[in-house]
Amino acid sequence: MTRLDDVINTAGHRLSTYQMEEVLINHPDVVEAAVVSRLDDLKGEIPVGFVVLYPGKTPDPAELEKTLVKQMRNDIGPICCFKKCMILEMLPKTRSGKCLRNVLKGMVRGTAYKVPPTISDASILPDILKVVEAAGLGKKSNLVFDEEAN
Repeated sequence: MTRLDDVINTAGHRLSTYQMEEVLINHPDVVEAAVVSRLDDLKGEIPVGFVVLYPGKTPDPAELEKTLVKQMRNDIGPICCFKKCMILEMLPKTRSGKCLRNVLKGMVRGTAYKVPPTISDASILPDILKVVEAAGLGKKSNLVFDEEAN
């Protein structure tokens, strides 16, 4: 789970990523979730979701996204402007199990980001970037590995 003090400022409203991730995880097909922000000219920041499904679950991605957007509007409200949710095989994590939200945020925003040497499996990052780009977010890879990585 995310830190309790992680917030996204959408149209002047401070929204908790923890609360949004909780809504995503409440779906019966979703085992893990992460929410990061992308920049928006009008509203400042807009939340973007990433979910990992339980093994064997294969819902239609468009239908799942529609369901999760509807659930977010019901539970938090339309002010959160949640419209994008992508399915991943796995979230990028450190060896201790913490989700690398800054890496996801860098991908979504198309900004430079550093991959820490503590990442558990860096080989998943190109696949995640393909999913992000297929959703119309981000831009050409700005992947930067930490120089101290072994």
